[in-house]
Amino acid sequence: MIRWQIAGIVFLLLIPAAGALSDRVGRKPLLIVSALGTLLLAWPLFWMMHHPHFAIILSGQMGFAVLIGLFLGVCPATMVEVFPARVRCSALSVGYNLCLGVLGGTTPLVVTYLIARSHDDLSPAFYLMLAAALSLAVILSLRETATIPLK
Repeated sequence: MIRWQIAGIVFLLLIPAAGALSDRVGRKPLLIVSALGTLLLAWPLFWMMHHPHFAIILSGQMGFAVLIGLFLGVCPATMVEVFPARVRCSALSVGYNLCLGVLGGTTPLVVTYLIARSHDDLSPAFYLMLAAALSLAVILSLRETATIPLK
């Protein structure tokens, strides 16, 4: 059972490490690496997790753990730095929960539909690639805020 938890442990360790690294190198470079990596590697990582050999499955899970851990380690600081203090709490709570509810809530429905229509178990990778492309477009429009003190 512990073999399946390795990716989760890597994920949990990487989140604070990515946050600390973003204080040194900036938020934007790490977000770009994560979004671009997800855009380019989603399909190969899904393929790996659909493989019969455990080592290949684990490698796919580790790839996603690194990409998502990198993204989630940087996201909280980035979201806080985007909004001014007077609206920060409201803007973060509404924006985050609305996106999570709409996109996260409909994802199982969408990927089930994609699999049913395409008859391809790897089709959810394309949905993830679309999300990564949209994220990359937003990330590129952000200004770097890691070295600027909060107001």
